[in-house]
Amino acid sequence: MPAISEALDIAARQAWLEHGIRVAYVFDIASELGPQAARGTLDHALNHPPDRLVGFGLGGIEQSRAGRSTRRYPRFAMCSRQPWRPGCTAFRTRAR
Repeated sequence: MPAISEALDIAARQAWLEHGIRVAYVFDIASELGPQAARGTLDHALNHPPDRLVGFGLGGIEQSRAGRSTRRYPRFAMCSRQPWRPGCTAFRTRAR
């Protein structure tokens, strides 16, 4: 799997050199594929990370799940409207 990371590194470099675009990668771990697939993605990231790996996505088949109720998650509701408030750091995004 080092070839995958090498290809990602080449693509990121080309995007920067040819177009001035910075690329970063988020490896997605799809829950519907099970723990073995998640472990494979994690092992690859730890042993052969591309230079521009910045995080992990933990998801799955979102269309088949009910949405989150903001009534059950009041902090989520508040922070999604006002991410600058104290205690909402998980909802802020930072430019790199």
